Formats: sequence, structure tokens, C-alpha cells
Amino acid sequence: MVFVVLYVLLVVSSAIPIKLLDYDWLNRVTATLINGSSLPLLALFILGVGNLLYPENQLLDKLRKLFSGLAVVAVYGFLLLIPLHIFTGLLLQTTNSDQFRALDEAERQLNSYRQAANQATSVSELQTRLTKLSAPVLKPEILARTLPEVKVQLSSAFNQVAAQIAQQRKALTAENSWSTRGPQMLRIVMACLVLAFGFAAFAQPMPSGPLLIDSIEQKLGHFRSIKQQAAKQQAALEDLKKMKDNQRTIFLEAERAKKRNEAEMRKQRERMKRQADQRNKRKLWGR
Repeated sequence: MVFVVLYVLLVVSSAIPIKLLDYDWLNRVTATLINGSSLPLLALFILGVGNLLYPENQLLDKLRKLFSGLAVVAVYGFLLLIPLHIFTGLLLQTTNSDQFRALDEAERQLNSYRQAANQATSVSELQTRLTKLSAPVLKPEILARTLPEVKVQLSSAFNQVAAQIAQQRKALTAENSWSTRGPQMLRIVMACLVLAFGFAAFAQPMPSGPLLIDSIEQKLGHFRSIKQQAAKQQAALEDLKKMKDNQRTIFLEAERAKKRNEAEMRKQRERMKRQADQRNKRKLWGR
């Protein structure tokens, strides 16, 4: 009981404040769920062993049934984390694309500021050009300087902004790369699957029913038997088809043999008829 309470407190503390569909928040909560999962699994194991050693203890049996029912929720919860992580990853991909577009726009605007500063021939013209581009207004102390000094100061400021844009772009690229996010996603998926099966070994949907993993095994066995029966039926159908094809082949061969025999007999009758006609002609000539 203490293990489960500690586990719930850890998860709740990591989930506050709640930020649904936020990738960092989901990663933090998932890490807490995975790293602290040994506590409820240990509690389920202790309750199971205790129920086997003391089957007459009603309180122990009620606690085991209660937490076995909660283990069913844990199974489906860890399985649900898999598509949820994939969805939030795609959502983060969209957000990063928007950020990349924002950086591109900032870079284009910065280049327009540079071009305006390079083309200006006086400080007042520079101020006019920057105002048309909706740039920040230059301070009076800057306007009081000469044009080369203003250009040098603006160039230094532009370079700092360009460096910040490049740094943000590099950070986004590194964060969004598959080499960084792929292994982490794979580890989370594998851990969720392993923990789902781990809780399924103790989960009991119905108080008097079988364990969830036994139900899954039975369903898988039933599915395999159905698949085997379907394969046998398919094999039987294929054998029947082969038998029909063989019978048809034999029938066609018999028909061809019959036609050949009939042709041979017709040839033989015609030959005998010709021979009889020749004998009759010789007899007529002899007379």
C-alpha cells in the first residue's frame, strides 16, 4: 500500500502544473511513470505472494483484488502512452516548423535593415528608410553621430541579432533531428510495452476471472487455431482444385485419345474400302 501511495505522489508531483499535449511535460510524466513503476509492481508481487501464503486472510485478498483491478488501468495507460507520444511528436514537429518560418522571416527583415543602412547617404535618410521598414526608432544620441559611426554601431547590433538567430536555428535543428529524438522515442515505446506486459501479469479485470495476460494468451491461442484452421481449409481447397485439374487433364487426354482412335478407324475403313474397290475393278477387267 505504501509503495502505491509513493508512486502516485511521484506521478502527481511531476504532472503539476498540467500541460496536456506539451512534449516536455509528457516526457517528464512518462519518465516518472516508467522509473517509479517498480514500486507498484513490487506491491502487486508482495500481495500475490501473501495471498498464496495466507489464502484465508480476507483483507489481503481484498487488497490483492483491488490492486489487480487497478493494474488493468495501468496496462491500458502504458499502451495509451505510445500513440500519445507519437501524436505529440508530430505536433512538436509542426510547432518547430512554425518556429523555423519565424526565424526565416526575422532573418529576411534583418537583411532588409542591413540593406537600408548600407544604401543610406545620411543619418536622416537612414532614419527614414528604417521607419518605412517598421524598424525601431534610433535614439537621439545615435542620430547626433556621424553616418559612418551610426553604420558601425548598427552593423554590430545586426551581427548580434544574426548570431542569436543562427544559434536558435542550430538549437531547433539539433532538437528536431531524428538522431536525437528517435532513440528516445524508441526507448519510451519499448519501456511502455514491457511495463504493460508486466502489469498484465498481475492484472485481473474481474475479481473471480482469469488474469489479463492469461486472457490475452487464450485469445492469441484461439486466433492461432483459427488461423491454422483457415490454412488447413485453404490447403484442402487447393488440393481439391488440383484434383479437379488432374481429372480435367485426364478427361481431356481421354477425349483426345478417343478422337485419335476414331480417326485411325476412319482411315482404316477408307483404306479397306479402297482395297475392296480395287479388287472389284480387277475382277471386272478379268471378265
